[in-house]
Amino acid sequence: MKLDHKTHQIIIDEVQRIHNGGKMEDVDPQVKKVCEALTGFKYEECFGNNKVGYHPDENYLTPKNIGIVILFIAIIVVLFTKMYGLW
Repeated sequence: MKLDHKTHQIIIDEVQRIHNGGKMEDVDPQVKKVCEALTGFKYEECFGNNKVGYHPDENYLTPKNIGIVILFIAIIVVLFTKMYGLW
């Protein structure tokens, strides 16, 4: 299935319905089918009910990640200083 004017309008209407407080359990079966076909997600996993995107509860500044960034910067500094004869 591809996005066309009809399926696009179905998605717009469903997003508006959910935004206005509509319950996901009240979805029309045809709308559910279109949403699943276009997004690749089960309908129940749409509208932020999945692990795709930003999650503020995840901590990316772990000591391991900071160490990797520092190592990467050090390698870049060494490469540039050797490349330009500063070492």
